[in-house]
Amino acid sequence: VQTCALPISLLAAETVADANPDAEGPITARCEALVLCGRLERAMACSESLAKTSADRAYLRAEILWRLGAERVGDALDELNSFAAAYGSSSKNPTPTPMPRKMLELGSRLTKLKELLERGEADVEDGALAEAERAFTAALKLRDQRRCGTDVSNCGSKNKNPYPNRCRGDLLRMRAIARLDRLGYGRDEADAAEDDDDDFDPEGDLEECVAIDPGDHAAWRVLADVSRERGDCEEAFLRLRRAQAAAPNRSEE
Repeated sequence: VQTCALPISLLAAETVADANPDAEGPITARCEALVLCGRLERAMACSESLAKTSADRAYLRAEILWRLGAERVGDALDELNSFAAAYGSSSKNPTPTPMPRKMLELGSRLTKLKELLERGEADVEDGALAEAERAFTAALKLRDQRRCGTDVSNCGSKNKNPYPNRCRGDLLRMRAIARLDRLGYGRDEADAAEDDDDDFDPEGDLEECVAIDPGDHAAWRVLADVSRERGDCEEAFLRLRRAQAAAPNRSEE
């Protein structure tokens, strides 16, 4: 699924699907258009209307699931594997459904993404923060994790807001925290440029993370710590307010 649709694409898909509520093709097109525009919850609800024997249903649901967050990558793989086991050529189904190439390719990419996520998380647990950074960076370099700007309130208007790929947001947050924990929260940009092997700014990672998901409490909290360490108390206060708004039932220090 490519994130480059025009606003008219969603309107056209919705119109055709409404006119043909029982037709698989228009429902699939509507679901694809919703994914293109980052309306992931609506896309998931739409996919429920597709037949369980449909390869498009399994493919689209997997595409949606991993975009909902790093913790859903395994669920996306399970969606593909469950379809293959129930309806694929290796199943006992008397009329097996061929696995489209796009599903096989997606499964391969998700397997690699899951491997890098688990490696990075294990490295963090072991205190191997430099290795964790490298694992999260490698995950961010995978094809579907690239930066993509779109105005999700007006599907397709590019370079206004980041595409709401929450998995990318999670990876950015985890990579930023690993670097900050390794090298400190109070460094200036010159120190960062001299010490860091990879060309990324942890504060920039966190800012993109909260642009993707303004409700990411953890990212706002770490951003507040960064501001406080460099002595910008006003910015720290404002970022803590955003963290509190994201999780009103959690107390802030």
